[in-house]
Amino acid sequence: GRGGGPPMGAGGGGFGGGYGGPGGASIATGASLDRGPSFASGLGVAGGGSGGGGGGGGGISSGGCFSCGLGAGLVVTAVLNPWDRALFLSIVNQRAFLSAENWRDPYRGLAQTLAQRSISSGLYFPLEDRFSRALGSSVLGGQAAGVVMGILLNPFSFVKYQCWGSDTGRLFLTTARRVYMDAGPLVFLRGAGSSAVRDAIFGLCFAMRKTSWVQAQAGPDHSAASRFVVATLFAAVGTAASSPFNYVRSLAYAEKSWVPLESLRSKYVFTQRTLGDLIREAGQQPTRWSSTRFLSNRMRLGWGTARVAVGMAGTDQCYLACCRAM
Repeated sequence: GRGGGPPMGAGGGGFGGGYGGPGGASIATGASLDRGPSFASGLGVAGGGSGGGGGGGGGISSGGCFSCGLGAGLVVTAVLNPWDRALFLSIVNQRAFLSAENWRDPYRGLAQTLAQRSISSGLYFPLEDRFSRALGSSVLGGQAAGVVMGILLNPFSFVKYQCWGSDTGRLFLTTARRVYMDAGPLVFLRGAGSSAVRDAIFGLCFAMRKTSWVQAQAGPDHSAASRFVVATLFAAVGTAASSPFNYVRSLAYAEKSWVPLESLRSKYVFTQRTLGDLIREAGQQPTRWSSTRFLSNRMRLGWGTARVAVGMAGTDQCYLACCRAM
């Protein structure tokens, strides 16, 4: 969605977004506000514990965290926006990711994407800190922060995807007004349920990079390269695990706004039908290998997974560089 993200429109979930992306909202910070050192960043946050080396003092203020998260999210989102849009269009139109048609007007929807990523990256840090302390777990804290941000920012993601799929109005406010007139205020909750499940699964997997066992294997002096590799690995696992719900989310966003999809029953039926159709089509393939390739291509596990993994790891490095410079 999953910043780093696909966020991440297609190919699985992620605070980094991907597609999205992770994104729902795509929180591509790769940093921990937990009391202990973060494997992703190696930096302590004021009020959140000691620094990565365990030294006292030198913590980063919450204002500094917000600024670094904002900057990292802006940079990575701007660079990878064409990738996000191409993933979304390839899923909706069921055509090859590298098709030239997916790459036309690559920066459509960039303004609202930047706004969404800025808010999500800046607010994720204090939310993760608070949830981690309340729940007593950095893994659950990061997971809860991602789900909350995904639901809160779902309206921005929905309107953004409607802009991408529109052949007429491309302005954010114009599109928001049109979908509101078509279906009322509940239209902005389309995809919120699948976004929450997606971000919960992805958050659980990606937060595992901050566990004590992972940090112990890397050692106290882990390099930027090792942080990048570990973040990429866990982001890829989370993306693959959450991809079915990201697929449902993308198709819900792409559905015409005048199609009734606001009641709980209609959302349930839509999800059941979408996943059922996907499974049935996969089962109709001639061989098991063909079925696997079909599912991988339909959910963009190749390109989508790479988008989230690269975005998450890249945003992590941008955030770390910013924090070190402050």
